[in-house]
Amino acid sequence: MKRGKAFSCSLLNYFLLITTVSSAAVDDNRTCGQSSCGKVTNVSHPFRLKDDPQNCGDPSYELACENNITVLSLLPGRNYHVESINYNNFTIRLVDPGISGEDCSTLPRYSYFGTNLQQLSYDGIQEREAYFRNGSTSGTEYVTLFYNVVFLECSNPVRDDPRYVDTAPCIKEDHHVYAVFGDLAVVELRDGCRVKLFAAASALMSPDQNCSYAEIHRTLNYGFELSWLKGACEHKCNSSMHYACSIDQTAQSSLTLTCVEEKIHGLGCYTSLLQKECGNNL
Repeated sequence: MKRGKAFSCSLLNYFLLITTVSSAAVDDNRTCGQSSCGKVTNVSHPFRLKDDPQNCGDPSYELACENNITVLSLLPGRNYHVESINYNNFTIRLVDPGISGEDCSTLPRYSYFGTNLQQLSYDGIQEREAYFRNGSTSGTEYVTLFYNVVFLECSNPVRDDPRYVDTAPCIKEDHHVYAVFGDLAVVELRDGCRVKLFAAASALMSPDQNCSYAEIHRTLNYGFELSWLKGACEHKCNSSMHYACSIDQTAQSSLTLTCVEEKIHGLGCYTSLLQKECGNNL
C-alpha cells in the first residue's frame, strides 16, 4: 500500500470549496430500478445492462448478460465475468472466464497488462483521504486493488527461489510451469524461463508470503477488483467544472466522495486527482 500527497498547481490565485456527498446517493436515473443478471442483482447507475432503457446508466459502464452471466468487456474480445459490484467502495470484481474454481489445471484465458486500463473507465488504484471533523486531511492513501500473477515456462527446474511456485501437478506440460504472485522484475527472471502470461488477482494473501499453487489458483478464482471512482466523481462533482475528487474513508460503514472545486483566475495550471490535464484559460 503506497502513500502520497494529492496535489494541485496554479500560476495565480485560487481557493477551495469542499463539499462532501454520500457515495450511496444517486441523483440521476431516478426512474430506473436495479437490473439483474445471474448472481449480480444490483446493476444501477453508473452501470447498465445492454437491454436497459437508454436513459438508465452510463454507456461507458455498460454490461452484458450472456447465458445468465454478467459480463464486462474491458477490451474488444476480452469479456470478463462480473462477480460483484460494490457501491460502498466504488469497485467491481471480475474473474477471467478461463478460470474454474473446481479445476486447478485451468489457466486465465486472457493475458492481462495493467497498462490496458489507461484507456478505460477503470483503475487498479484508488485514492482515499481521511478527513478530520475540522475539515483538515491526514493525507492521501493510495490503495492497490489487485496484484499480478505471472506464469512462467522454464526449461529447467527452479528450486532456490520460493517466489517461483510450481504449478504441478495441476498444470502438466512438457516444460516446468511456475506462478509468481506479485511483481517480477526483469532481473528476477531466471535463465531458460520466459513469460507465458500475466493475470490479475486481488490479494487474499500478502504477495510477500510463501504460498502454494492451490492458494494462488483460489485467488485467481476470487478475481480482481477495479475502481470506477472516476465515473462516480464525474457524476457527483459535475465534470464540466474544475473539480478534484477523492474518497473520504473516515466513515466506517461506507466511503464517501469529497468534491473540491478550484476556481482559478487568469491563466493557470490545474492537476486533479483524476489526472485531468493542465491547460490555459481555466
